[in-house]
Amino acid sequence: MSTAEEILEEMQPDMVEERLARVEGMLKKVKVKLPDVVLANAVEGLRKIKEKLEKRLSVYESDFDFVEEVEMYVIIKIRYVESMEDLKQSGLYDPETAKPEDKKPPTEESVIKTLLSNLTMGQKEVIRKMKEPVLQIVPIRTISEYVKALNKNKTITIKRGQINAYVPGELREVIEKADIRDEAEKGKITGWRIVVTEGTDAPDLSPGMKTNEKLDTQLNKFNKYYAGRGVSGIDFKSYILLQISGLLKKPTNPVDIYWGGEKHRTKTMLNGESIEREKVVIGSWWGDTPQIALELGPLWHTRVENRFRPTIMIKI
Repeated sequence: MSTAEEILEEMQPDMVEERLARVEGMLKKVKVKLPDVVLANAVEGLRKIKEKLEKRLSVYESDFDFVEEVEMYVIIKIRYVESMEDLKQSGLYDPETAKPEDKKPPTEESVIKTLLSNLTMGQKEVIRKMKEPVLQIVPIRTISEYVKALNKNKTITIKRGQINAYVPGELREVIEKADIRDEAEKGKITGWRIVVTEGTDAPDLSPGMKTNEKLDTQLNKFNKYYAGRGVSGIDFKSYILLQISGLLKKPTNPVDIYWGGEKHRTKTMLNGESIEREKVVIGSWWGDTPQIALELGPLWHTRVENRFRPTIMIKI
């Protein structure tokens, strides 16, 4: 985990002004009312930093604690409703048709309280460096039910129309292990997770990685960089929810467009799942088909499109 001093060393000279401008912009543009305590912390934090700058005193990472609090609050307020609506439209959870045995989802207030009180400094640092941090409210269901939900949302009508996701039989072992790990049961919701993941269309290379490296080298670098921070790679559920969310947008915007366009040409490693026979699950959008693809990639391959999505999961 990076210390405050190490984080400061990474900061560019203009980062102070950039971060001040970012939080001030959030406070002006956000359409929801910040709680008095959050608003007070934001105003007080800005005041202290400005005073230090005026007196030419050093500004430390701890001075920016209020920034993470405001940003996380805004992310939650914007994404909670969107996330629940995505679940309803996909059929993964609908409060009107939920079964008595289904576990109820966390409320918006409980999500805010859980994240603001439980995120560590290391996790906040990871979220701060994400291009587009996305909140997900994730129901624990079987992977087959998630794939069914993904196939339900065929919103692409270009060419011959979107077809079912590509999920080859060789994924069966990984899927079974994921269901056992999550204690998922078909036909019911056995629990929920609060997740924050990288939601950008095309992630950048993770810290220290190069495009000419084998996948196993990149995986080792990912694990070493995020060790001890409470951060993992993305898993089946969160990746499928990212794609569902993108397909439901107008205009549609699936992530990891690999085939059928020069926009991204990236693929995401689902290293939150088990690695079987030296192969890792890979997700992408095949625009030529068009369909979502979940496949296995050998660790000994070198592919310039390999990307990772750091993910923070809290089981509730």
